[in-house]
This record gives sequence, structure tokens and C-alpha cells, in this order.
Amino acid sequence: MIGTTGNIDEIGSNKKYKTSSKVQVVVDWFGPLNFLKMDEQFEKSGIKSKFGKTSSETSPESQYIGQLITKDKQLTARANPETYIKNLKKSTAPVFLIEHGTKDSNVPTQQSIDFYKKLKKQIGTKKVNLKLLEGAGHGTSEFDSKENLDYVYSFLDQYMK
Repeated sequence: MIGTTGNIDEIGSNKKYKTSSKVQVVVDWFGPLNFLKMDEQFEKSGIKSKFGKTSSETSPESQYIGQLITKDKQLTARANPETYIKNLKKSTAPVFLIEHGTKDSNVPTQQSIDFYKKLKKQIGTKKVNLKLLEGAGHGTSEFDSKENLDYVYSFLDQYMK
């Protein structure tokens, strides 16, 4: 969320303490990015959601919002990082590394694919990277493997100042 909202003063800064929440780099591991599309994406993928329907009152997403996600779609949209992409500027946006497992039953892989495409359109191909981990689930060992962590650390080293 902070990667897409850090440049929005009403969300990403504290004027009293003169602080900003702008970041240089984002590493997004399997983040939920648009709650309202998750049920449809799970259905299309053929993967059964671990938690059942996202559009149920007991889903983690509805619990996070504090009500059924479909009750107030504008409120739900405010909780979706994808909503704020339109505010990013190519010159000041952070660089994104998005990783997602192809067998994730918590968050549809399509969430990260869509996020990647929208970011790429807004801030350009040089600032957005997508890596799908074949066969990986939600936070499974593939993410913590030496090979993947070396990749992530190398990515961070490349962009951190």
C-alpha cells in the first residue's frame, strides 16, 4: 500500500513531524491488491480459495474492511493499493518487485499480474518487475529459498541509495 500512496499527502505524510512515507523500492510478495476481483479470479484460475468466498462476511478481506466488501465498494477500493496507481508519477515512483506463487490459494496470482500491468502502464517497464514462482503457494518455502532471497537482495541493492 505504501508504494502506491507515499506521494499522496493526505495518506502518506505527517506534516506536524515533517515526515514522509515515500519509499524507493517495494518488494510485494503475493499481496492482495483488489479485493472485489478476487472471487472471479479464483474461479477463472481453477484454484479453490483457502478461505472461501472473498465476498463473504467472514473472509479476511471483509474482516479487514470491517464489513462485507461489497457493501460499500468505495470504502473497499480505498483499501486496495491498485486504486492509487493513477497518482504515481514516472519520475518519483518507487521501483517495484512483485513476486507471486502460481498455486496461491490465499490471493489469486492474477492480482499480481494485473497490478504489474497497471503499474507498467503508469510508470514504465523499467520500474516494475514481476516474477511468478512456478508451483509456489502463499508464502511457501520457494520465497525463502537462498536462490530467491539472493534475487530479492540483489534487486534491493540495485535500487537502494
